Amino acid sequence: MWLLDTTTLDLCEFIGENVPRYAILSHVWGSEEVSFADMKKAKHREAAKKKLGFRKLEGCCAQASSDGYLWAWVDSCCIDKRSSAELSEAINSMFDWYAKSGRCYVYLADVASASSVAQDFKSSRWFTRGWTLQELLAPTDIVFFAQDWVAIGQTKRHVLFGLSTVRVNGQIVRLPDVTNEVSAITNIPVWCMEQSETFICGLASVAHRMYWASHRETTRPEDRVYSLMGLFNISMPILYGEGLKKAFARLQREIMSKSDDQSIFAWYRSGTASDGLLAESPDDFRNSGLVIRDNVPHLRSPFSTTNIGLQITLPMISNTNNVRRGKLHGARIQVLLWCTLAQHQGQAICLDLDYWSEDSEGTPIFHCERPGHWLLHPTSTNDLVSESRRIYIKDY
Repeated sequence: MWLLDTTTLDLCEFIGENVPRYAILSHVWGSEEVSFADMKKAKHREAAKKKLGFRKLEGCCAQASSDGYLWAWVDSCCIDKRSSAELSEAINSMFDWYAKSGRCYVYLADVASASSVAQDFKSSRWFTRGWTLQELLAPTDIVFFAQDWVAIGQTKRHVLFGLSTVRVNGQIVRLPDVTNEVSAITNIPVWCMEQSETFICGLASVAHRMYWASHRETTRPEDRVYSLMGLFNISMPILYGEGLKKAFARLQREIMSKSDDQSIFAWYRSGTASDGLLAESPDDFRNSGLVIRDNVPHLRSPFSTTNIGLQITLPMISNTNNVRRGKLHGARIQVLLWCTLAQHQGQAICLDLDYWSEDSEGTPIFHCERPGHWLLHPTSTNDLVSESRRIYIKDY
């Protein structure tokens, strides 16, 4: 991990556990960002000082030094992007680096000054970018700054941790709490910003976390996926050029290998019929902000991906005589997922499945068809197959 000396701006590499206490910057990339090569060699430093991004780097290091940090991390110049191995390691480690930082400075280049917060804060591009989602949720201490490096405020979790001040011009200043404003802008509940990142990942459903990312953008399409890995505690190879759909499919399969949360299948496209078990992009979860997991883990069964499709055991709705008798050949069925909507508790989210084929042992294989709306079914009724059935569902 490369860090900047906050006094000299020299880069220094730290390996393994030998990483000192550091501050970290969260920002939206602009024109003329300072690179690793610019800062690594002194002969390039003078040219780097002429770049617009250098002032942002200087401001971060000056604030970090004022707050007592000897080291700072800035993504533009602390990753050697010429090395694909180093870039892959950095992307896979990014969430952890933000989580372990002493303090995160959110620099809002499009908020002119602290006095214009009311009109500029909620429209800042920082709230629309893919990478900044993990940069909001991972750190334990976040301070927001306007473009002139005047502190705007911080979020409530950090007040709970007792880190509610920042040093400005040598003076300790108590900052306002902007948790409610950030929650309203991002649609991330206040309770999520009050908890640690591990607590968030433990309670918020997969679909709910995908929803947070569904309105965010990145310059490279694959980064919409790679920026979510830490939010799901996933590591995977970085393959620029594979495209959004393939990258997102890989992410979902990695999530399924670690989690039995069936809300990963709880999505639809508004007003448009579609098919497939797996979503094609985070956009498909734009209606999933109220999806919650069930609270009865013993009712869930493990599932796994195979070369046929997803192997899973699910309860079925007995909507035809054949289904009631357990005859599924050629059937169109509905199955219940162990997740629901917050405003419809007591009703499970359902999937429509069409018979596709069967394997050599007679296990039916289905294909998922999705209407442009939720399918819900009461979980308290008795019109279900008496026993859940093991089936395969094609994942595309």
